Amino acid sequence: MKKYNLQRLAPYLLISTILLSGCAKKNNTPICNEESSHVHLYTKELDSGIYLTTYFDSEEENVLGFDWNPATIEATEEEKEAYALLAENGLFNGIIHWDYLYNEIIHNKDFMEYYFEYTTKEPILNKEGTETGSMLVPHSGWTRDIKASHLTGKCRVCHPVYYAYRLIKVDGHYQLERSPLVDDIRDVLVAFPYVCEGNYCLAYHDVELTEDLRNRLDIDNFTFFDHPDLSKVDSKVLKLTRQKNQE
Repeated sequence: MKKYNLQRLAPYLLISTILLSGCAKKNNTPICNEESSHVHLYTKELDSGIYLTTYFDSEEENVLGFDWNPATIEATEEEKEAYALLAENGLFNGIIHWDYLYNEIIHNKDFMEYYFEYTTKEPILNKEGTETGSMLVPHSGWTRDIKASHLTGKCRVCHPVYYAYRLIKVDGHYQLERSPLVDDIRDVLVAFPYVCEGNYCLAYHDVELTEDLRNRLDIDNFTFFDHPDLSKVDSKVLKLTRQKNQE
């Protein structure tokens, strides 16, 4: 099995390769007169006001929530396959879209969850809706409601960890490879440049509630996890961008 790392595939990274083609909209309908093999720039505005961009081999007005744009970049049929894989998985370049990642990180704070267990007595109804008896129904799970902290004494600190993707080629076909989970997305962004919306999951650290701890249930009192230092964001992101533009 042959496996190639395609993280340096330039057409996915360089905005400077965008061509202003003869494409335009007429009565809100895309019209494309570009004869060379190409893909179109598509954009999406989030509620935060941040714009995401990606590329589709399409002339549809809207694809997966992204709007058609007349700007194009040249693409071979092989490159179109890679663009399609990225688009189908909602992936876009994380270095170019650092504003999106920054906004995500500052809003993803650690938080507490509490485990609950209790039983309720529920009626048993027949087909006519008449109560014919009752049964005990167990309930259990995790909640962020601090009122549940006294039910079992079990709680956990929930911490967002991030991941990204890169393109690889296996046996002649493009595939996606996911990065390790990291506290700071910048640690993998050069090797794994593609991200999606909501590109994080949660890591957990269980805590047994003592009486003393119950009186100071503040997330800032727990230091189990490392956190991104966003005060250094400008220099670090600029360094990543320069590295990519030099490849």
